[in-house]
Amino acid sequence: MKTSKLINSTTTAAAITLLFAFQSNADGADATELPEVAVINEIQTIRQADLLKLSEPFVVNGDTRFDGWFIKTDRLVFEPGAKLTFSAQALDRRRNFFIIARDIVVRDPANPGTITYEKPPTATASAKPGQGPTGTHGPADGNPGGTGGGGETGVPGATGFASPSITIATLNVPSSGPHVDLTGGTGGQGGQGQKGGDGGNGRKGTPASSSFFDCKAGGGRGGNGGTGGRGGDGGVAGTGGSGGTVTILSSASLLPSLSQKFRVTVSSGQPGSPGAPGIGGRGGAAGPGGQEAKPYCGGGPAGSPGSVGSSGANGQAGSPGTDGDFFVGIVDKNHFPTVFD
Repeated sequence: MKTSKLINSTTTAAAITLLFAFQSNADGADATELPEVAVINEIQTIRQADLLKLSEPFVVNGDTRFDGWFIKTDRLVFEPGAKLTFSAQALDRRRNFFIIARDIVVRDPANPGTITYEKPPTATASAKPGQGPTGTHGPADGNPGGTGGGGETGVPGATGFASPSITIATLNVPSSGPHVDLTGGTGGQGGQGQKGGDGGNGRKGTPASSSFFDCKAGGGRGGNGGTGGRGGDGGVAGTGGSGGTVTILSSASLLPSLSQKFRVTVSSGQPGSPGAPGIGGRGGAAGPGGQEAKPYCGGGPAGSPGSVGSSGANGQAGSPGTDGDFFVGIVDKNHFPTVFD
């Protein structure tokens, strides 16, 4: 992701300083500055939402699940290693969250805590039902059964959960900021391939033929059973979910340091696991030997049963999703009351 040219800096020197700060964020995603019109849109969204400010500091301690979609407070505090998780209930309401805090305080910079969301469990696609078509049965005496049909490819894995977006507006982060993790969800596992079709049954052997005095022809050999069909290949692994969008808004003087203090992760989710191969179909039954013709002719031998079909292959590997974005935007001091009060 390339860093855009700065638009809102009041001097050339300030622009150079900000640009260098955004480009040197090596611990997480690189930040791209929002153009002024986009910042104004964010401010308008906050104003129109008419967010109610908490009367007391919001303290994140341990694993704090939050069912709302916004937090507005003068002081947001992270205890060591604490995690603020926007819950599945919050995701059902909205896909974009807001944290508005004049001060964001991390108690332990070495263990700053995390802002993230609740990822739904990764699903596994169902196995392909049924099996491939059965091979044809021997059409005439002594004929073998046909090979079973191949099983179908398994169901593709589901695409991973797409991460939401979050906007954080602040005016003061005394030490480190929390880690903001909006990684996409892992793709689902592909389904198992369908079972191969059973081989067709061998036909009975030709019956023996005799005269009043001797045997004209003994019983024929039964037809061999058909080979079972190949199992279907496993379903392709699900694509990883898209990474989220993180936007940090602050004053021009504070923004360069914020892009360093917050570690932002908006990478795509990992692909799922490939589906398991389908098993081969059963071999067809051997045809019985031809019937005897007493007293001179014996019956024929039975054919051989068909062999089990081969298994399919594992499903194809999936691909990662699309990485998200990390934006920063300068809030003019004239808009401070609109955003923070």
